[in-house]
Amino acid sequence: MEKSTIMDTATKNTLSALGMRIRKARLERGMTQEVLAGPEFTKGYVSALERGAVRPSLKALDVFARRLNIPIADFLVARLDTDTPPELDALQEDLTYQFNYAKLLVRSDNADDALKLLAEAESGSQLYIQKLPARIRYRIPFLRGLAYLQKAEPDLARPEFEQALEIAEKDDDPETAATVRNMLGVALAQLSQPQLALEYHSQCLKAVKKNEVKDINLRLSIYRNLAAAYWAVNDLPHAIKTYQDALNSLADVNDLQKQATAFWGVATAYKAKGDWARAKLYATRALHIFEAADNRAEAAAVSMNLAELMIGENKYA
Repeated sequence: MEKSTIMDTATKNTLSALGMRIRKARLERGMTQEVLAGPEFTKGYVSALERGAVRPSLKALDVFARRLNIPIADFLVARLDTDTPPELDALQEDLTYQFNYAKLLVRSDNADDALKLLAEAESGSQLYIQKLPARIRYRIPFLRGLAYLQKAEPDLARPEFEQALEIAEKDDDPETAATVRNMLGVALAQLSQPQLALEYHSQCLKAVKKNEVKDINLRLSIYRNLAAAYWAVNDLPHAIKTYQDALNSLADVNDLQKQATAFWGVATAYKAKGDWARAKLYATRALHIFEAADNRAEAAAVSMNLAELMIGENKYA
């Protein structure tokens, strides 16, 4: 990757001072660069930091301050806002850590904090972001879209996903593009545009059929969202077939929870169609798996729906 060799004296001195401070603290504690890096970063990133070749993000400094047991304020005085180009490998690693943290915030229902972190990451890297690979650049709008969905604001999520897709399609990674299309379809569904959502989820299915989607969770999500899209346009036969295809794709996967989810999807589709017998059959299969896995919440939900099915079939006892 490209590295900058031009750095004004003041900037070099400031970043070098920060690097020396971190190196001194590390050595005083008998830590290697690998130990200081921990699971979040690499030895290469710590090396670049100690050489003064990168301006670390606040999140990165927080990790090292905690690991060295030093107040982060001791490092902030030596942190410099600068236009000096960083080593791009180190910048990429720093951004990846921030993006993973933002994803964790979204999943833990802290969307506002995630949006704030993404804004900081974008601001700190905007001068150099175009030099980074598409697999890094797409994550800012993609994660922002996820945060907006978590906040129930699909109107704001849609343009973010569209931007992320435009970037992701420039990279030779069909699975990443399918990931973005899948969530764009979800946003469109929430915007009451089921036909357009169906088109995006259908494109995702093509990637699955070509064996371009290796992530089992993504595959199941694509099937589930595609089935929901068919359901939204009142195409129950295709919804049922999609759930059955999902079950077939999970046949060789040792994940009973995912199979139970697919069984429950088929049952729900048959219930909507009025096919009580088949709905009960698949719901019962889902119930047995959830009970065996001691998933009481899901088992209770399925049990309640089984009662409704039996009432509908006039066999409730």
